[in-house]
Amino acid sequence: SSFTTVDESSEVKGFNTDVVQPLSMVNNFSGLIDSIYVPPDPTLAAGPYDLVQAVNTKVAISSKTDGSGTSWDLTSWFSNVGTSGLQLFDPWVIYDQYSARFFLLVAGLNTSTQQSYLFLSVSTQSDVSQSTWCNYRINSKQFYGSTGLWADYPKVGVNPWGIFITANMFEFNSNNFRWPSLWIFNKSQLNSCVSSGSLQKWVFNDLKNPDGTTAFTVQPALTLGNNHSEFMVNALPSGSNKLT
Repeated sequence: SSFTTVDESSEVKGFNTDVVQPLSMVNNFSGLIDSIYVPPDPTLAAGPYDLVQAVNTKVAISSKTDGSGTSWDLTSWFSNVGTSGLQLFDPWVIYDQYSARFFLLVAGLNTSTQQSYLFLSVSTQSDVSQSTWCNYRINSKQFYGSTGLWADYPKVGVNPWGIFITANMFEFNSNNFRWPSLWIFNKSQLNSCVSSGSLQKWVFNDLKNPDGTTAFTVQPALTLGNNHSEFMVNALPSGSNKLT
């Protein structure tokens, strides 16, 4: 993979400098409460009809009007693909404008048995109050030599054809950071509810910056329009003023 470094002082071409008027608040309501983990890692996505929100222990489908709705424990939500003995954490939810579906991503971990999984849930329609969901469990354990690695802080991005998941990989024994990884999935398969074992995927490990340093916390974009490329970003370490 190749990456381009952009200096923040570079001139931006074609940027609209018109003053943007401040938005006015239409409504507000309390979100999910997570009394177990600090921070709770809240995440939220809005579709045409509903909101999907999640914290480290729960997921909820909520009304845009007043926040009312139903919540579930994440372990219960993904129980059909196997969550026994796993700690689920670091949720991230997006709404995909192309397929009109929500995607909920969660990490799963058991340090004693050295298990690491990515859990992905895909709605079957945009109105999630009426939707069923397709759940997937993806083995995210990797190895550096004989040392097992687990996935932390996963994020998900989308373009017209694919789903892009990134995570930081840490060593089980020492918790030392090793590298960031990227998983690419065919979106049409995910939307068709194929079995986890049948998913076509591409995995890229040890992502690098142009200067040869190891990237960290790579973020995939929600790519808009008809662009079939995918954009990702991370900040160079040690207080750099450059993005890759």
